[in-house]
Amino acid sequence: MRSLFFKVFALILFSAVALFTAAAAFFYFDHDHHDFFEHDYEDAYELAEEAVEAWREDGLEGLESEIRGLRRHGVRAFLMDADGRAIGRRLPRALRARITRYPQTIEDVETSRGIVALRALRLDVDGRLYHFVLAARPEARAPFFSGGRLLLPLTVIALASLLISLLITRPLGGLKAATARFSGGNLSARAPAALTGRNDAFGELAREFDRMSERIEKLVGGHRRLLRDVSHELRSPLSRMQVAATLLEDKSGAAGEVERIQTEIRRLDEMIAQLLSLTRLQAGAQVLERAELDLAELLRRVARDAAYEFAAQNKRVEVRGGALRIRADAASLRSAFENVIRNALRYAKSSVEVEARAGVRGEAEVQIRDDGPGVPRAELRRIFDAFHRPDPSRSAASGGAGIGLAIAKGAVEAHRGSIFADNLDGDGGGGGLVVTVRLPRG
Repeated sequence: MRSLFFKVFALILFSAVALFTAAAAFFYFDHDHHDFFEHDYEDAYELAEEAVEAWREDGLEGLESEIRGLRRHGVRAFLMDADGRAIGRRLPRALRARITRYPQTIEDVETSRGIVALRALRLDVDGRLYHFVLAARPEARAPFFSGGRLLLPLTVIALASLLISLLITRPLGGLKAATARFSGGNLSARAPAALTGRNDAFGELAREFDRMSERIEKLVGGHRRLLRDVSHELRSPLSRMQVAATLLEDKSGAAGEVERIQTEIRRLDEMIAQLLSLTRLQAGAQVLERAELDLAELLRRVARDAAYEFAAQNKRVEVRGGALRIRADAASLRSAFENVIRNALRYAKSSVEVEARAGVRGEAEVQIRDDGPGVPRAELRRIFDAFHRPDPSRSAASGGAGIGLAIAKGAVEAHRGSIFADNLDGDGGGGGLVVTVRLPRG
């Protein structure tokens, strides 16, 4: 948002300054010193007549009042009679010496105070002759560019640009903060009340965001409650079925059939346990008990247990990497890596490689690689979704219930980490799959 603020501010400021500069340049070139009198004081004779009239009616006080306005523009005026005697202020000797005739315009007169331009006029008022002289310094010929006059409009432009930028970016900043909270898992996040109460486009956008987030919160909340309630409700009949199967075995001696029933009951019970775990992770209800642990050692323990389970299929797990200390919840991470490693072993042809190391940004990085068939590229992002199987042929018997990787993703993200998958050969043509997990060290 800060970047947007500066972009808006710079754009408005640049546009305003460009317009200001263009106007100033036009004014300056239209009023340069070569035609100063012609453009700024086109009717110099009218000024002279007004000065004479003021003197004749109100004396020296009237004359001074008449020419005072000219001094505010950096221009001095002098009135003399036909013999050159001053009426009011005297024309400096250095300037008077340069005037050889009336009328006359003289550019670039050098004096002890700098360069001056002169315009000398002769006029007849009621039969009496007068001389009238205008003198202006070069800096007065473009007063628009003087320091004080330039600073004020530039300051106003800068303040206006700042105000417009704030009016645009501050509402967006409040909406951005609410969106960040919502995307971070806080589904109750809403736009600030000051923003939703506005009667403009920003207010409409904020109210639309609130309606959307409320709808999503209800949908997600209902989904989670359904999973939780169904899982709880299924566990009780499963427990009773387990007891009934045991009693049936004792009475009938049909051990094979009863064992099959018990196996299916255990699978259902395991799936329900996974559903409950996934629901807690999605709801943010699982409290992480962080402690310092050696991630490589945790991976070795997980790998030993998983390898023992798949030993009958001649599949092995190799863990590489030295000590890698992090602060994390051991139970949660163990569950995550168990699900990823078991999933890799399920589809591996013969082996799974697990490597733990420090990442390029100092985080802990774990890669789990298998030599299985890989996953179609279009499905890579979805394999961490609950109940999603990339290949319909992967039944529950071969591919599980499709919950394990979703649990792993939830546990990793609860640690503010990331998890993603890719094919070792790039396109899922049988070169195996690699799952990468990155976790903060602290």
